[in-house]
Amino acid sequence: MKVKFIILYLLFFNICFSQSEKKQSLIDDQIKKIDWSSFQVVTNYFVQIVLKDSLENKLGYKDSTLVCKLFKNLTINSKTVTINILLTQILEPQNSNFEYYYKDKKNVNSNNYDNNKDLISYYYNDNKNVIIYHYNNLKWSFDLNTNQYDISKTEIKKIKKYWKKIINKTFKIDH
Repeated sequence: MKVKFIILYLLFFNICFSQSEKKQSLIDDQIKKIDWSSFQVVTNYFVQIVLKDSLENKLGYKDSTLVCKLFKNLTINSKTVTINILLTQILEPQNSNFEYYYKDKKNVNSNNYDNNKDLISYYYNDNKNVIIYHYNNLKWSFDLNTNQYDISKTEIKKIKKYWKKIINKTFKIDH
């Protein structure tokens, strides 16, 4: 009887450990694939930001391991925006506000100019025609001439500090 119990216990432990490893591998694979093309701005009746390939469904939600892995990749320029979206959906879905405004080399077309002077001045002197996006405390741009996204290092530092505070509060952990 003891032998059967031990065998069943080991078998159960092995199955659980194996599933955990598979989940970790899946998370790692999905995070590696994240880049600027992992999201898109969609215009239907209103403008919204959408993750591609059901990324949020593949990763799962409210798991401290997932959140920590996302946080560790947050400072990678090409992953920052998508990870910010994912962390918002996981930890702060009520803060999923999305805004955008257009800036060309002659003027800024924004209903919120005073709140965005610093970011606008970042682009103003380089003769770019850009769309500046804002989603849950993060701002980034899309250059209409080169069709490329960009994000300042200041924005990345700011969002890292923001998420570190939220994650520590939510999961009572430190990074």
